[in-house]
Amino acid sequence: MIKNWQKQPLKIGPWLIIFFVLFFCLRAVGLFSPYFGLSKDEALLLNHLPAQETVICENEGDCFLPFSAFVFRLPYFLGLKDSHRIIYWGRTISLLAGMIVLILGYRIVGFLTKKADWPLFFLLVLGLSPQFIFLSRFISPLGLGLPFFLGAIYFLLNQENNKWLYTLLFFLFWGVSWLTSLYLFLPSLFLLLFSLYSLGGAKQKKFFWAIAFLFLGMTGFVWWQSSHIIDFLLLKKVFGFFSDIGFINAINSSRGNEIEFGHPLLARFLYNKLYFLIFWLSNFFGQYSLNKVFSLMEGTGASFLFDNTPMLLIFAPLFVWGLFKSFRLLSRRLAFFTLGFLLLAGISSSLLGSSFNQDAFTLVLLPIAFYISLALSEMAKKKSWLTIFGIFLVINCLISYFKIFDDFRRSDGLPNRKLYQIIRQRQ
Repeated sequence: MIKNWQKQPLKIGPWLIIFFVLFFCLRAVGLFSPYFGLSKDEALLLNHLPAQETVICENEGDCFLPFSAFVFRLPYFLGLKDSHRIIYWGRTISLLAGMIVLILGYRIVGFLTKKADWPLFFLLVLGLSPQFIFLSRFISPLGLGLPFFLGAIYFLLNQENNKWLYTLLFFLFWGVSWLTSLYLFLPSLFLLLFSLYSLGGAKQKKFFWAIAFLFLGMTGFVWWQSSHIIDFLLLKKVFGFFSDIGFINAINSSRGNEIEFGHPLLARFLYNKLYFLIFWLSNFFGQYSLNKVFSLMEGTGASFLFDNTPMLLIFAPLFVWGLFKSFRLLSRRLAFFTLGFLLLAGISSSLLGSSFNQDAFTLVLLPIAFYISLALSEMAKKKSWLTIFGIFLVINCLISYFKIFDDFRRSDGLPNRKLYQIIRQRQ
């Protein structure tokens, strides 16, 4: 699958420059303003600055795994004790990571499609999506891990150009992403399995397997140094769906009702551990509901960063159009690769718990953006359609972002805005 992909030169045109300047401004303007307060991840990080844990975790949300816990606390380890300056450092890192995600996304789509306009449309979709903007504006383990995850994909696609160097770089970036965010734990394992499956040549496969076991051993050793891995707290969170008390109570209640009505065998046959599969399938496919991914005014309440859906409403019909068009316009391998990415990333986020986790769903937005960019590429064949779309896109952005910023104002920002103001005043 990867062998015949050729390297595409990076063509820097006026639209590419305009897009990157615009998207940088959307992420950088007001980056350190107390208006937005502190995110829950930032508050968690500040509470564990002096601690020696290699993993910082709570019952809800993402976890700072060894790499992200070290990077975001690096100024403190070097002697900087000002909490607000540590926040500045972390948000600057997140901003740079967010811009690298855009660059890598642009390059990867260029590799996959060998088109000039398609990666530019993909860049437009990612750059304007609220989820990726706010992921770049706050300290987030996922925001730091995404460029390494996409970097691993980039080197995997590019490994034919410099087989041994890019192979080592793939595993290096893969290992870092695996040690950065809990939300990348399962996707990184899926990526590793895909890399071992897709490579050609028996000799190269043996080399990859050897390197894979080496990196698994190294990362496993780092994991073992964490007290959290000993009591399997992180693994419980990765598969949190299976310990969800609501589902367990629902199964027990249904089983008890059947036994009470005189059907003990039926109760044991229907309402057992396998019944989790039915709940999980409902949870899995429920993530892809269009009103959870695209909306104009209503938020999902499922993000720790902001209260809105992850993508703009105007992209919803384009996603559906691009999804159906992909099987006709793409090669069979690329069409199934994209669909597989869409589903595997969804498996990871659905296993975390019974409710929709918008931040963990971020990886799924990448193939969704790919389908949207496919539809935009087809739309671009008629300039009038593209002009009309551009007008509605601007209107959608104005309405959606006014709503997002108004929510910050009316709700007094994030829950920790006052904490952020106190921190700034104490320094």
